[in-house]
Amino acid sequence: MIERFGLASDLFGHLNGPLVLLAMLGLPLLLGLLGGALRPARSWPVALLGLLPLSALIWLAAAVAGGPGQSWTLELGSLVLHWRVNGLVLVLLLLTQLIVLASALYAPTYLRDVVHATRRSQAWFWPLLGLLAASLSLIWLAADLLLLYIGLELMGLTAVGLLLLPGKADALIAGLRYLLLALVGSLAFLLGVALLLGAWGGWTWRAWHRWLKRVSCCGWPWRCSARACCSRRRPFPCMPGWRRFTLRPGSRSVRCMRAW
Repeated sequence: MIERFGLASDLFGHLNGPLVLLAMLGLPLLLGLLGGALRPARSWPVALLGLLPLSALIWLAAAVAGGPGQSWTLELGSLVLHWRVNGLVLVLLLLTQLIVLASALYAPTYLRDVVHATRRSQAWFWPLLGLLAASLSLIWLAADLLLLYIGLELMGLTAVGLLLLPGKADALIAGLRYLLLALVGSLAFLLGVALLLGAWGGWTWRAWHRWLKRVSCCGWPWRCSARACCSRRRPFPCMPGWRRFTLRPGSRSVRCMRAW
């Protein structure tokens, strides 16, 4: 599947990575802050400003057109972040921008006439909507587990903020429940990242592809992994790398979990 989606190989090209991140991630945040400062009461200013992310997406599609996609890295000291753009990413980005634009067009009338939101609630709505669009774009552009985790975490916290905006009792209860579930999911995701980092030796999709090639059977029997880790017995003869998953005191998986 990752070969079909173009995630197995590195496709470096002439694409300007920082400019893409500024257009896809920074522009929704800037528009959200601008909306929080201006608090538009009509839909036509929102429609005009909402064309800017779509124009940036059209530029990105034109830059990637004619090839299988492009990828680049962003180095922050010793940390290397991997990004990728291909046809599937462009479709998901377009779908995200259209849904966010439709929500933004309906928001002024809804906030003013339906829920009778206060000025303070309107001021918080627009930055949260921009952050939601940026976090979804981050998820689609991510090519490693760290960026994927950051995007999912930002999306969950933004959704909690949007749920808490009305300030009513039902909204507070729903928001706190969602926050609890999001925190549980984040802990499970971190545990999975630690285990997979110990197994792959990296957190990129390419590392995942290399690991899948080493496994000779059709899939990993996840329900038997706990028993195999405890007993250190070989659960299936078709898995030559089974000992990399055993939770030995000095194994890489245990060291990764302690680091997290």
